[in-house]
Amino acid sequence: VFGFVLFCFFTVLVTAVPGQITKFLNLSMADGLSMSTVICIDQDQYGFMWIGTSSGLNIYDGEVFRHFLHDNSDKDTNSRSINDIITSGDTAWLATQDGLFMMDVRTKSYKKQDIGENKNIRTLSLDKANNKLWVGTNTGLIELSINSGVIREFNTANSNISHNLIRALYQGSDGALWIGTYNKLNKLAPNSSLFKIIDLDLENGQNQSNQLILSVRSKSVINDSLLLVGTQRDGLVILNQKSNKKTFFNQQNSLLQNNVVKTTLVTKSDKVWLGTDFGLA
Repeated sequence: VFGFVLFCFFTVLVTAVPGQITKFLNLSMADGLSMSTVICIDQDQYGFMWIGTSSGLNIYDGEVFRHFLHDNSDKDTNSRSINDIITSGDTAWLATQDGLFMMDVRTKSYKKQDIGENKNIRTLSLDKANNKLWVGTNTGLIELSINSGVIREFNTANSNISHNLIRALYQGSDGALWIGTYNKLNKLAPNSSLFKIIDLDLENGQNQSNQLILSVRSKSVINDSLLLVGTQRDGLVILNQKSNKKTFFNQQNSLLQNNVVKTTLVTKSDKVWLGTDFGLA
């Protein structure tokens, strides 16, 4: 019942109806966010929204934001910026500027994970089928075995990935991993160590050498043929994997408050949330 109320009254629908302006409902610090810069969003199995900001973790029940801020006196959590969140069952994985943390969804207790010297964690992707976690850092891509704790690293020195700074990860239904880096969108096929680079032609037909990708996610919880790609400068891009067609949403054509789309979330009812530099949309 709770989930139904949350989705019907507090989610935001992104539509593209010919001749109709796409509108967004925005939530900010005035509505209870600890900081208007929203970096990441996820939803736990109980229907609560987990929102990572530059000033800690927020949990939203559709009416009230609860704040979970790191204690600066705690050496293990001295960075309050939450870069990415994945909830799976009663476990939440948190990517921070000071490392990778595993958090209990019910008790909110946490433990820091050992992934070597890679401390600045930017993004995460959970491979449930193979029980492993993909971890994007400032120094490359890490494949973490959840059972054994063994890690495997990919970077520009040992692979053809376009850049070491990893900003976004998404694993498709076919097992392929999509990687957004500082300069390009990359794709890694299952059981492969070779990366394919995907260029995003901009709405005006121009191609930029530096295409900073901030987020990648499927537009539907059922079919992932359409990908939501959040960019640093060009708003939201919807990429059709089959036809390679791109559809652009930005301040000019959709009343989006800001073109910096840091994160996206698709709810169970196929509604889309966007996290921007000016709050939620």
